[in-house]
Amino acid sequence: MSQLRLDAGLVARGYDKNRDGVVSDDLKVTAMDLVDTQKDGKVTVAELAAALGVDRVIVSQGTILAGKAGAAPTLPEIQSLNTIRNLASDAVGFFGAGNAQYPGYNYQSTDQNGKVHYQYGAAIAELRTRLSAIETVARQDNGFRSKTVATLARNALQQNTWDHLLDQGSAQSRYSALFATINNIAEMSTAPAQPTQTEETLYGSVKQAQQSIQGLKTSLKGVTVADAEAKVQQKIKDLQADIAAIPGWQKVLVVGLARKASLNNQIKDLQNKLATLKAAKPDTQITQLSSTARQAYEVGQNGWKVRNVEEADAYATEASPVINEARGIGRKAVQDANHIQALRKKLNQ
Repeated sequence: MSQLRLDAGLVARGYDKNRDGVVSDDLKVTAMDLVDTQKDGKVTVAELAAALGVDRVIVSQGTILAGKAGAAPTLPEIQSLNTIRNLASDAVGFFGAGNAQYPGYNYQSTDQNGKVHYQYGAAIAELRTRLSAIETVARQDNGFRSKTVATLARNALQQNTWDHLLDQGSAQSRYSALFATINNIAEMSTAPAQPTQTEETLYGSVKQAQQSIQGLKTSLKGVTVADAEAKVQQKIKDLQADIAAIPGWQKVLVVGLARKASLNNQIKDLQNKLATLKAAKPDTQITQLSSTARQAYEVGQNGWKVRNVEEADAYATEASPVINEARGIGRKAVQDANHIQALRKKLNQ
């Protein structure tokens, strides 16, 4: 089974830049024997699609070469950072309205004179427990950020211990130092999506757009522009007749004005939906999507090589515009299909 998680035919079509059915005039070929099934010295879209579909070749840096599609990895460091961030965020949230100066309502009380007292000792104990849990998770991972978090947590705990033993600073200052450390850890442990998630979103956006275009094709079955236009013109004539039939005395009243506006809006709606039908070109959208699928395939190859958080972040950033482009194509196809279905429904009433 192929590792390629995109439609091989769509990807191959994306490499046919001049739309002549041949890709070898746009790509270098170092694995001709693996793709040129017709033995005519050239590679067609169909031949490339077939070879991609069974993992005989890949296209890399403008060259068709022997190789198999890969897959983006799941990085343990991102899993660790997500766990760390959840622990740190929960710790900060636990203190409610608390901040780096004062613990929240869980650690405060008010005496009979209305004076607020803070239980810094209990708050510090809670922060130490949560920092210890963060340090335990962080030191088990070898990633740079996780190691940094482990060092921060460990140093903060050690400093807090010494400050307590040597009676350095106030309880408030010791609390503040621990709270600030956890807050910093929550911010620095923000991680990008797992490469596997980015890959799934990238390929999924293309697949969804392809399905949406197929839905548009389905909505066009059994309808011709000429037939629809004739029916629309007849509907418009009927609506215009309804407008003309509004009694003169009503035309100056709210009820008459509202009725006329409603009928005019129906006319505009019919005209707009007919324009959508006339402009609908699913084959053109598939051609556009094929270029997007090629980009997704090429960007996806960078995902195969991701090995750390920074590379995962770069991969997600590179994939974002391709994902947005595919989604835009898909949204347009869905919108057109909905308008055409609505038009067909109106014309059949």
